Amino acid sequence: MQTASGIGTFLICIAPHRSRGVSLDLVASRRTPRCEDVICHVESLSFLVHKDAICVTGCYMPRLSKFSKIIISMKQKAGGNGMKVMVVDDDKNILELVSIYLEKEGFEIIKEVDGSEALRDFEAAMPDLIILDLMLPGLDGMSFCREVRRISDVPIIMLTAKGETLDKAMGLETGADDYIVKPFEPKELVARVKAVLRRYEPKVSEEVVSYPGLTVNKTQYRLLVDGEEVKVAPKELELLHFLATHPNQVFTREQLMDIVWGYEFYGDSRTVDVHIKRLREKIPDTKAYALKTVWGVGYKFEVKS
Repeated sequence: MQTASGIGTFLICIAPHRSRGVSLDLVASRRTPRCEDVICHVESLSFLVHKDAICVTGCYMPRLSKFSKIIISMKQKAGGNGMKVMVVDDDKNILELVSIYLEKEGFEIIKEVDGSEALRDFEAAMPDLIILDLMLPGLDGMSFCREVRRISDVPIIMLTAKGETLDKAMGLETGADDYIVKPFEPKELVARVKAVLRRYEPKVSEEVVSYPGLTVNKTQYRLLVDGEEVKVAPKELELLHFLATHPNQVFTREQLMDIVWGYEFYGDSRTVDVHIKRLREKIPDTKAYALKTVWGVGYKFEVKS
């Protein structure tokens, strides 16, 4: 932290809460991330947003100098749940129809008419879900889906006129979470969007996160696997709890060290590898979830549809 100049630099990890806006976990950082473009203000701090990292720059306050974690609530810009849905369809009438119905439910809509442009904008937009047509200019829907799946597990619903059984099978095998054939009922589409998002949302109650056969209780520091208590070290549980409350999101080793061990910890990043290895020995992969390595990047808690 650059305390000498009176400026503090911190990292924030974003934890979206579907009905209560966004919770921001502030964690002091040992380094300054590259941040650019988007600026918003909460109280006296200035937030620079860059992808999934946020650099917070403001007047240095002594009471913040030794914190390990602070929670700040920030309302979503959009009403309702404020989640982002990217709609990719070259039929502007369908694009508008889908947008109208989803916006009524409080979703923020990102409209795209070209597959190549949508793929280019995807990383910056960070949508919570994609509604995807198959017959697109630039890059067809199947190819778009494959490319997105290389870098993200964001839910994808294919919305297309191609209704043959083979087309549906190919779409789902390519990585789509659902497949809807045109013409369609808008209310059914909205219901399916909500259903798919629910599958990606863990059941969180305060410091407890649960998946089928797995419960991580940070309040009592207890781990239950298939109903049986499993002994884990405190940092192992904290690491698992953080990853499980951020399903399908990839974190680097350095990010995990900042978040779980704290900014004052200067150990080797291999510490994270050791803890992940120990967790894997105690928690086998299942059809519902798995601790995954993203080679060259870090780790994620993968929730399978």
